[in-house]
Amino acid sequence: MSFEDPRGSLPLPRMQVHQPAPKLQQSRRSFPQLPRAKHHRLKKFPCYDWIFSSATNMHIAIDKYWFKSFTPFDTYVLTVAGQHQVSIRGIGSVDLKIRCKPNSHQSRVIHLENVLYVPSWTCNIFSDIYFNPSSGYDFEHKWTKNGVCFTKRMEGKVKAWGYTESFCGLDRLVLSRKPHGRSPMLEDKDREVWSVNLNWPLSQRDKWDEFTAKELRRLVKDHEAEILAQQQKAQQKAVTESTELLLPKNNDSEHPNPKLKSTSPPPSASKISVRSKSETNLAKVMARQVSVASLNLEQAGARMSLNELSSNKTVTIKTDPESRVSSLKASVNASRGLLKDFLAARAEDKENRPGRASIGGL
Repeated sequence: MSFEDPRGSLPLPRMQVHQPAPKLQQSRRSFPQLPRAKHHRLKKFPCYDWIFSSATNMHIAIDKYWFKSFTPFDTYVLTVAGQHQVSIRGIGSVDLKIRCKPNSHQSRVIHLENVLYVPSWTCNIFSDIYFNPSSGYDFEHKWTKNGVCFTKRMEGKVKAWGYTESFCGLDRLVLSRKPHGRSPMLEDKDREVWSVNLNWPLSQRDKWDEFTAKELRRLVKDHEAEILAQQQKAQQKAVTESTELLLPKNNDSEHPNPKLKSTSPPPSASKISVRSKSETNLAKVMARQVSVASLNLEQAGARMSLNELSSNKTVTIKTDPESRVSSLKASVNASRGLLKDFLAARAEDKENRPGRASIGGL
């Protein structure tokens, strides 16, 4: 028994091997690279290094971020090492929030006055020479093996107010929050420890004192001018009120505008129709009252005659019938008189009303 190949004499299929596509790096070599977009410039973070120094006679801040109040003022300080001038751009006050003591979450605030703004320096400086106590409470500091500890006397007690930590061979204040910013001292590899100290010359201090005195005199002068202007305004107001009281009142003061005293224009046809309708309704009401009063009078007379006929005896009534009848007659006569006067006034008003002929002619 033989088997035949079902494919017969068909040729064998050929196997095609697919080669992988070239890598992207190879395809990009033939095209020029496009320039990448520049990222936006990040905001400059403030320096968080506040170095405690006993060789600097002023507080120094290198970022405006720390200032609570600021006054632009151009002066300079001298480096202690080389006596080089470093520019100052202003002076102001700074509030430092520092940690109270190690392993504690309590924080304290130290207020610094006359802090120099030196943007080109390497760190902020907290000076122990020019330290201003606040509100009569004295600050004290002492050196320990771990650094400097700050205390403050309050109500006869000494309270911990802050401390420092070792940093690049110096003492740095421990702030209440974790450091978040830049540290130029760590970025500068060729730094020297003694190069952070600065000295503000006495001549530049005198210049600052003259500037503050001049500004103070200007503020006092402006304040006095403002007070004088307010006094003059108050005096002028008092004189005006007194003259108004002394002068006689004018009768035409109630109507200063002569146009307001002129007669009002004649009413329109719609207003006349509304007024005539209201008058007609009032006349109907008064006529109804007269008819009701006359009906009551007739009923009272009929009752009196019926009582006299049904009884031979004299009937005593608590209310006198004659007075009742007379009062009813008086009310009826009064109502009739009011109705007659009203109708006469209405007829006279129609005859004398302006624009009546023109309205009728239409």
